[in-house]
Amino acid sequence: MSTSDADGKTGSESRKRRGLFLTLWRAWWVRNDEELSAEDAASTLFRFFRSKHVGDLRLIELLARWLLLPYLLVALLITLIPPANTAQSTSQNTSPNTPPIIFQFLIFYKTFAQYFGPAVPIYGAIVAWAYISASKRLGVIDLFACEISTLCRVGTIFDIGIIYAKMYSNDTATDKQAAAKDIASSQFNSQEQYFPIFEQNSSDLESLEALVVESITEYYTYMKAVRDLLRKLASIKVSRITTSIDSAPGDKAEIDPWHQTVADIIYVLFLGYESARKAITDLTEFQPTRAEHIIAILLTELVCYSFLCKFHKDDKLRFSRLQLRLSDYENVVPELIKRVNLGYHGNQRKYWAPAQRTIADLKARYIAALDSVRQYAIMNNAASREVSVTMRHHDKPIAAAIPGSTVMLEIQVQNKGLVPLRYSWTSPSAKLADSDMSSVALTLPRGPQQTVLLVDVTNEEGGALTASVAIPLANGSASQDGPVLKILFDNGCL
Repeated sequence: MSTSDADGKTGSESRKRRGLFLTLWRAWWVRNDEELSAEDAASTLFRFFRSKHVGDLRLIELLARWLLLPYLLVALLITLIPPANTAQSTSQNTSPNTPPIIFQFLIFYKTFAQYFGPAVPIYGAIVAWAYISASKRLGVIDLFACEISTLCRVGTIFDIGIIYAKMYSNDTATDKQAAAKDIASSQFNSQEQYFPIFEQNSSDLESLEALVVESITEYYTYMKAVRDLLRKLASIKVSRITTSIDSAPGDKAEIDPWHQTVADIIYVLFLGYESARKAITDLTEFQPTRAEHIIAILLTELVCYSFLCKFHKDDKLRFSRLQLRLSDYENVVPELIKRVNLGYHGNQRKYWAPAQRTIADLKARYIAALDSVRQYAIMNNAASREVSVTMRHHDKPIAAAIPGSTVMLEIQVQNKGLVPLRYSWTSPSAKLADSDMSSVALTLPRGPQQTVLLVDVTNEEGGALTASVAIPLANGSASQDGPVLKILFDNGCL
């Protein structure tokens, strides 16, 4: 990525033109990424005043500065009211012809230097220590961010998620086994150092925040598990690959060890890329670069997610765990796309361009993942969950409503958890009273048109259910069966 700024000069040349003190002022004052070049945002000087990872070191420097200021005031006060012997001592060491103003300045300088002088090197030592510590910590962060993002980018370049998903369903048993051996050589050694940065610098993680360390460690652990599973896959004999080539994820009645291992690889790979996304979100602070890396990770993560939703559609435990990610993706991906598009049309267009060029692919895989989890969520939960709806008029149950009348509609949803449910009612035709409860009062249109309501039921743990309710009208015909309820979406987490 280019690091030149608007006039074609690099960030280093810009800093030389600005000068030392102007650069220091800019590093201390500027807080908006859009006002910085990529090189400025990556420099230790600028990051010392901006990075969340060195906030404790900035606090130490700030405390030292605030302690220095009152000490400076005390030194000035003592200097402005010097003891008599100080004036006598200074007068003995100066020429009788010394002008009074020079004489007073010498008294001031000597007294001020005597009291304030020792504080300057102490403060300087604190600042130097904080800066050096910040530089070392930021260097560790950059090393891990670089290795994690590069490994994930390589995996996305070769579409390893798609490769493993196709390997699960396609080719003959012989081709499957040969493909496994190509990916994981029989000479594979589980003691090999796969990740040199992590192996050689893991002790430096202790200086980072706990959540950041957790994401980094999870990523490397999952990726090592992927390599171990690849070795296991290559060792499985052709005779043990019994599932037909037409089998699809989810057909697990008699799944053989080879296909189960491939599914395990995709699952662990998914967990690894998910941890990598969280780690990069914390480690990389320059927004265009962070967006580019996160998109590269999501391109593989979402492919694995779609496969796993289908593969584990009959496994309630694992499928429910996968469903919990849905709300996370619904928050992360649209916001990421919005941020990239805004940045691309702003002052830093060239820095956002790599991320913007991959937005189309991200959208396609995001939509496919949402469709996959919602499809199997409805299949798994609509039939098993108890959901019903009743309609009342003047507190009496009714099966059909008179056009123009006001009725009370109530939905009963089986709550499998302990978290209270929230309700949101909407209708394009009926007039609804404000309500966030399980019941709502509505006034039907006077005409014969059909009235349909939508209700969204959610909880604080990411559970969600969407249903439509059609209101039958009393038109003198045969008796109605009551409101028609249809489950549109249920992620199984209520």
